[in-house]
Amino acid sequence: MNDFKIDQLCIVRPQNKDVAAIEVLFERVLEDNWEKNGLWDLESDLQEEIELKKSFLAMDLSTQGKEKYFLIAKVDGRVVGTIEIGKANETIETCGSEFINELPEIGTVFVLPEFQGRGIGSFMMEAMCQYLKKESYKGFFIDSGYKTAQEIWIHKYGEPTFLLKDHWGPGLDHMVWQILF
Repeated sequence: MNDFKIDQLCIVRPQNKDVAAIEVLFERVLEDNWEKNGLWDLESDLQEEIELKKSFLAMDLSTQGKEKYFLIAKVDGRVVGTIEIGKANETIETCGSEFINELPEIGTVFVLPEFQGRGIGSFMMEAMCQYLKKESYKGFFIDSGYKTAQEIWIHKYGEPTFLLKDHWGPGLDHMVWQILF
């Protein structure tokens, strides 16, 4: 486990020089998610998910954060986490929330496995919430089909606003939280 003091953590916007490190982070975190959630029978989906996250990052950098907006967490200059916002995804849209056109989705909340459980994700969430409030948003959506992430979001935000039962197959639910400030 990497030791660090919380004052060594900084949350910043990504730059082109960070792209390679962020892409490695996407691969490592998603592979870890697949392992922890027993998803290896969906290995082709893993590569799709990695490429999707890379495209989101490229979209952020090419539009200066207008289409997707990322923040990254660094410890001693090393990229250890990411978080992004953008338009709510299609799964969230199917929930029929009255706020679907008003609230962005927070996604790509990723922390390197060796840095997980140490408050970095919470710091990134707080930084993104501050940004959303500054931009006059009334809240956000967050969703997940990963059981490990669902446990985190239930602990942090309570039961989901929308439960898509067996969305990914028998016993594989998708959960959506609508969080208003």
